[in-house]
Amino acid sequence: MGHSGNTFLGLQDFKVLGLGYQPLIAIIMSIITAVGGGSVLDILANRPTLLMTKQLHATPILLVSILYLARRRIAPGFALFWQVAMIGLYGRRASAIYWGLPMFGWLTAESGA
Repeated sequence: MGHSGNTFLGLQDFKVLGLGYQPLIAIIMSIITAVGGGSVLDILANRPTLLMTKQLHATPILLVSILYLARRRIAPGFALFWQVAMIGLYGRRASAIYWGLPMFGWLTAESGA
């Protein structure tokens, strides 16, 4: 649940978008906030960080951030979308943990050199 919350902390209107920055900056900030917050949590819990594993980690955060910002532009009146997106991101992360879903092969492929 931490990654979901940290993602939307980085996307909040008053932080990045409310100051007039471009949506790309908001996406980058949400990824940094979610990955950094998750890493700090893992370190404090004395666990190996997700950055050191081959679990799907930042890709769902990127996808949900893009979908959230696209929704803001298309249908700004749907106030509950961030909660729906947060539950979806949590579900994706929970399924990756439960079923051990790895990262995409092309993200972890080693060069044949």
